[in-house]
Amino acid sequence: MKRASTDLYRLTVHSAPAGPRRGIAMMLVVFCLAAASIMAAAYIASRENAPQLSSNVVSGSTARMAASAGLQMARAVFECEDADFRDSMVNGVLIENEPVGNGTVTVKVTALDGTPVAQDTQYFHITATGSCNGMTQIAEARASVELDDAAPMPTFADFALFGIDSISLDDSTLTRWEQSPGAGWGAPVWVGSNSISSGAITFSGPARVIDTNVHVDSDGGAPVVRDNSSSGANLTTRSLAGSRSLPVLLAPPANTSMCSPSPTPNVTISSGTVLSNDSWILTSVNINGTGTVRVNSGSRVTRRVTGNVVIEGGGKLLVETDHDFVIDGDLTIRNGGAIVVNEGVRFRLWVGGSLTVDRGALGVSYAQALAIGDPAVGLTTYKNPAECSVYQINGSGAQNWVFDHNSLIVARVYAKDVSLRIDHEVCIHGAILARNLDIQHDCAIHYDPCLDNRGGYTNTQGPLYNDDGTLNTVLLATVTNISDASLASLAAALNIPLPLPLLGVNDPSPRNRLVEWALLRTGIEPAGNQTDTASVDVGG
Repeated sequence: MKRASTDLYRLTVHSAPAGPRRGIAMMLVVFCLAAASIMAAAYIASRENAPQLSSNVVSGSTARMAASAGLQMARAVFECEDADFRDSMVNGVLIENEPVGNGTVTVKVTALDGTPVAQDTQYFHITATGSCNGMTQIAEARASVELDDAAPMPTFADFALFGIDSISLDDSTLTRWEQSPGAGWGAPVWVGSNSISSGAITFSGPARVIDTNVHVDSDGGAPVVRDNSSSGANLTTRSLAGSRSLPVLLAPPANTSMCSPSPTPNVTISSGTVLSNDSWILTSVNINGTGTVRVNSGSRVTRRVTGNVVIEGGGKLLVETDHDFVIDGDLTIRNGGAIVVNEGVRFRLWVGGSLTVDRGALGVSYAQALAIGDPAVGLTTYKNPAECSVYQINGSGAQNWVFDHNSLIVARVYAKDVSLRIDHEVCIHGAILARNLDIQHDCAIHYDPCLDNRGGYTNTQGPLYNDDGTLNTVLLATVTNISDASLASLAAALNIPLPLPLLGVNDPSPRNRLVEWALLRTGIEPAGNQTDTASVDVGG
């Protein structure tokens, strides 16, 4: 009896209640049936949309091929030597809805910075959009296209630095200006000297020289360039046309014939703003404190100062319209002084004596100089240095110029008899030619590639060279200076043709124009940029 009771007790205690387990199996069955139904419906739907999916794939591939073909069509147009595409485009459209297979392509062309193409634009961004049955694909490229009417430019603007006798760069930076529209192409920076003396071009200390070609005469050989920098400069040494020296022409002569003697020849402006719109001959000028002189006239103003000019202590010469400023004596810009050149304005400055910029600015405001924390980075907004040109007055003899102490210069400097010292965190954007160049103590030279129109000395295929690549010294001997009139006569002697209208699509054309090409993408947008419009429509 005791055993039977014990077994009964065990059954009672360890048997699970039956009530709560009822219906679970049914729920699992229903869930499985639902999942199977959804999968079956999806499979059937995909089978129904298969033709649409296949059509989209074909349309997308066709659009992509049309975009790629559009780039090649653009390149062919660029290479045609007897047609100029720069003037023929409307709103930047080079090719519009051109049939390619079962699709079409439209090609748009801009300058590298996205601005409209000008007659002298050399670097381009090309966007080809291929379309087919509502699908679009994009292909992009960059191109450098030589100018048909590139004026010969023996101005050394294609060199970042040209020291006729010497260049010394110590603990400073030489690089292309990354904010320039031409920087994206990545052309090397050129440095040169006519000297064949050992060590005429010297890099020392922690010099930072980035992607640079150095011109020295082949007869001088490697000893002309001396690299004592701690890290080793990134240099390629080349000789141009086997010439011992590249001809250095005179600066353009200054024309002051329209200037009249000023009724107040000695000008001092310490406060307020003075508007100037006449061409005067002055004896001296001093702008300081809060004083500002505005140059604003309906025509080019020319001003000549027979003595010295000082702009200091916050004083400012604000150039709002085209202006020629001829200073027979010395020019000093210091302690917050500045010559500010507005956008799109052409300012030409001639100096016969010394030129000193010390804690000042030339071409831009001094506030922009103060905003530069690191000269190696420099200005982060673009200002065309060709708008401000600085020349030494011809015949003024050997002079010493100084750019010093956190100054900022955005200009082209052409001073063939000047020894120029650049010192103490000075930042220069543009290009410099001088007799001797001494750059030291954490300065930075940012070369603007847009200054090179491919008509200068560094392009041995350009107008200054013969067909065999030798320098055309006979032709260069016919000109003496780099004035506009002199360069125009040089271009006429070369018989450089004017641009021709774009030929029709069916007209054959010789493709002899030099085009350098860099493909950016075809159809697939770079990470972070979601403008590719290719998509898949599975229907409703």
